[in-house]
Amino acid sequence: MIFNMEDNETYAMEGELVFISYKPEKLEKGMYFVHTITVGVIEPITELFQLEEIPEDQEAYMSQYGAPVKLMIMNTFDSEVLVYPNQIGWYDDEEEMLDEVPISLEHLNTIINKCNGICWVDVEEDDVVTLHKGKAIISFELPEED
Repeated sequence: MIFNMEDNETYAMEGELVFISYKPEKLEKGMYFVHTITVGVIEPITELFQLEEIPEDQEAYMSQYGAPVKLMIMNTFDSEVLVYPNQIGWYDDEEEMLDEVPISLEHLNTIINKCNGICWVDVEEDDVVTLHKGKAIISFELPEED
C-alpha cells in the first residue's frame, strides 16, 4: 500500500520489521539480539538490544540470548525486501520536523511492541525506497488506544 504523505510528492509504503538470525564467526559490539520478557508482565514484551561488550564466553552468551539478528523491512503486500539491514538508519519524526534523526533502539522497540512490527518507509512515486545518505527513512503510527 502506498500512501501520499501530503501533496509534496513524498510517499510511504507499509512494511514489516523482521529479524533474520545468523551465526557469526565471533560476536562484535553493536550486533542486535532479541529476547522476549515474560516474567512480571501481563503480555510478553519483545526487546531488541545491541551488544555493548564482547562476552568472554560467546557460546554461553548465544545459548542464553540466541544468535544475533539482522533487521530488514519487508513489503507487507508481496513479501519483497524493502529495506536491507545496512539501509536501516533514519527515523521520520513528523512531530518535531527534524532532519536526520537516527533511528534508535527505542524507535525499533516501539515498532516491534506497539505497532506489531508495522512501519512506513519513504518511497518515490515509482515505489523506489528513498535513501538519504544511503539509509532509508522510516516512520510508524501508534495505534489508537481504546
